[in-house]
Amino acid sequence: FFYPGIVLLAGGLATMVWLLPRQQTAGGITFDVNTLVFAAAAIVCGFQAVVFYTFAKTYAIRSGLLPEDRAVERLRSALRLEVGLVAGVLCTAAGLVLGGAAVTSWGRVAFGPLNPEASLRVVIPSVTLLILGLQIMFSSCLLAIMRLDTRNSYTRTRRTDAAGPAAIAVPSNVAALRRPESLAH
Repeated sequence: FFYPGIVLLAGGLATMVWLLPRQQTAGGITFDVNTLVFAAAAIVCGFQAVVFYTFAKTYAIRSGLLPEDRAVERLRSALRLEVGLVAGVLCTAAGLVLGGAAVTSWGRVAFGPLNPEASLRVVIPSVTLLILGLQIMFSSCLLAIMRLDTRNSYTRTRRTDAAGPAAIAVPSNVAALRRPESLAH
């Protein structure tokens, strides 16, 4: 999920930046607001794939299925609750500002018909920022919940194993770790 997500996110962002000022032509093909919509979708889907990767890896590590991973730890640190909430609020605020600019432009023509090529160059980034802002905030909250140390978490079980027999049930896939011969390795 991570690498395809990064490719989608970076490609969508580069395409959006390229198309924001005006339509572009490359190799005899004209790219305009329709391509801008697909770029926005690539940004949102790419971001979601990277976040899903982070959730899946976090779950697998906490369950004892995978060892700790520095790259995932950096992603989790970047999506800490506080950082994620601030980044999400900033993205949402930027989206609202752009949305306000779009409504103001519409008001200048007495809320009549607009030139779609011009108005969508503001509306598409606005909507993209609104979506990303909410995704960042919600993802940060879920990741914070996933990182909570609970009575049944693998992390807690490992700590109590070192102290002696645990009073909590150990999943069967972790039971092998409790055998003295597996601890000697």
